[in-house]
Amino acid sequence: MGDILGTGVSALLAFQRSLATVGHNISNVNTPGYTRQRTDLSARPPQFTGVGYIGTGVQVTGIKRVYDAFLNRQVVTNTAAESQLAQFHQLASQVDNLLGNQSAGLNASLQRFFGALQDVANDPTSTAVRQTLLSSGQSLVQTFHTLSAQLNSLNANVNQALITNATNITGLAQGIAKLNGEIVNAQGVSSGITPNDLLDQRDALVAKLAKLVGVSTVKEDDGALDVYIGSGQALVVGLKSATLATANNTLDPSRKDLTLSFSRLPVVVTDQVTGGRLGGMLQFRKTVLDPAFNGLGRVALGLARTFNTQHRLGMDLKGRMGGDFFTEPQPQVLPAPGNGGSVAVTVADTSKLTTSDYRLTYNGSAYTLTRLSDGQNVPMSGSGTTTSPFTADGLSIVVGSGATAGDQYLIRPTHDGAAQIGLAITGPDRVAVAAPVRSGPAVDSTGTSTNTGTGAFGKITATAAATLPLGGDVTFTYDGATKTFNYSGGAGGSFAYDPATDSGKTFTTTGINFTVTGTPANGDKFVMSNNTGGVGDNRNALLLGGLQGRPLLVGETATYSDTYGQLVANVGSQTQQADIAQKAQAALLQQAQQAQSSVSGVNLDEEAAKMIRFQQAYQAAARIITVADTIFQTLLNAVR
Repeated sequence: MGDILGTGVSALLAFQRSLATVGHNISNVNTPGYTRQRTDLSARPPQFTGVGYIGTGVQVTGIKRVYDAFLNRQVVTNTAAESQLAQFHQLASQVDNLLGNQSAGLNASLQRFFGALQDVANDPTSTAVRQTLLSSGQSLVQTFHTLSAQLNSLNANVNQALITNATNITGLAQGIAKLNGEIVNAQGVSSGITPNDLLDQRDALVAKLAKLVGVSTVKEDDGALDVYIGSGQALVVGLKSATLATANNTLDPSRKDLTLSFSRLPVVVTDQVTGGRLGGMLQFRKTVLDPAFNGLGRVALGLARTFNTQHRLGMDLKGRMGGDFFTEPQPQVLPAPGNGGSVAVTVADTSKLTTSDYRLTYNGSAYTLTRLSDGQNVPMSGSGTTTSPFTADGLSIVVGSGATAGDQYLIRPTHDGAAQIGLAITGPDRVAVAAPVRSGPAVDSTGTSTNTGTGAFGKITATAAATLPLGGDVTFTYDGATKTFNYSGGAGGSFAYDPATDSGKTFTTTGINFTVTGTPANGDKFVMSNNTGGVGDNRNALLLGGLQGRPLLVGETATYSDTYGQLVANVGSQTQQADIAQKAQAALLQQAQQAQSSVSGVNLDEEAAKMIRFQQAYQAAARIITVADTIFQTLLNAVR
């Protein structure tokens, strides 16, 4: 009877534990990160008798998690990738909406400014029209400032988010390390039996961590889980966790770097961190925010430089040579702490400017310029002196004495261009609308031309402000025999002109460009003089207005609007690509989660069926005990 009773009791205990496991599953159906558990049963060792082995019942061999490590890794990997793309898209969309706004963007302000300039060209003597131009110029400057301020706000938001997420990651790392200790202790006490619920809690923390940063894990023999982030930086090793924090960038205090410390001094890991929200923020800062700062600054600097250059070649309402219309932005040079030397950077050619920052380093014998957008070293010509500066990508670089090995500088040619541009002109009368010189045929005392040929000088434009105003009239006399114009005034000189081949050709003397057409007669004279009293002249206004349509930037292939349009298109393209990629990645994540759930998730219908089955088995086991008791009582009654 004892064998029957023991068999029934073993079944009763086994199915009781099976029911308890099913109940535990049902209770945690809505618990995040919970993995379904099952009770593993096996037959107890049989008992040998003279006629053979007789079974002795059932035993519980373990309570196991229904867990697939591969599917779990897929979920973690896809979570980090989807979170990075979602964060990148969310931030890039803000820049796209900011720069692409048709009414508040830069192109609308540029159109209004050059429209006001055309009005000045149409009525150059009107003070009111000139004042409208100044107002439009101030509005254009304010648009640059507003866009720059919005980008700076985004940069500040990214910095704050990096601080917050670094703190959260450190907290999760501490939680994982703590659970590692509890799991190792639990397995030690139970001789290697895994504490399922603690494992679920640890996996849930890893899943949360994957939303913040890319994660990879390695399981140790004692049950601890080592966690690595980014490209392999240790965050948790055994029972110890690292601290992820932020620090000001060594060269640029306006941005935060990520640092990782693990029982040693903090190490900067910004370039090694990928995946999750942190990866999305860093990707956004590098591929969208920095190019947006630099692209907007390139337009501001290019506009200020080229417009000022032409404006200085004009004459204002009171006969003065034009000055700067805009305050021209200057490159920013940020030295590393402890540098021994010094560096001065200016813009030599706005058409060659890129949208990248640069790092200049000194190794003790030579300087190296690295373009940070692509990591490529940029060849430099010159020797770095004031008379022969280094030149590269439109920059002029002069290095001072005292440089020591290891010196480095962050050079930002256009980063602050939009913030620095301003309106330099002080009043409407200072708008240089007129051309500074005029020309015409020589006349006699009655004002009648003495020329007999058909020659004419036209399209007169100044090219060098230093030579203006002219020191005196310049008289050009044509020698028909040698087909040469000889001129007096300034340094004097001559140039060949053959009416048959040179008509319409442009010549340059004393800082003035002009064209000669027609057939001058021998002895014909033309006079070039200062445009005294030319307040109604609009030739320089027309040249200023013409800048709008000239390809002056990006290697002289793009206008101001084109250059800004390239920036907007680049941001828009990245935003759209991120949107498409994020949706695709979200679908992959959903598939991975469904696959994981199909294996590890709790299905209430399935658990209910199991409960009925185990309940029936439990009742049957109880019946075995009842039968054993009845037999035993019958036997006792028979021998009384």
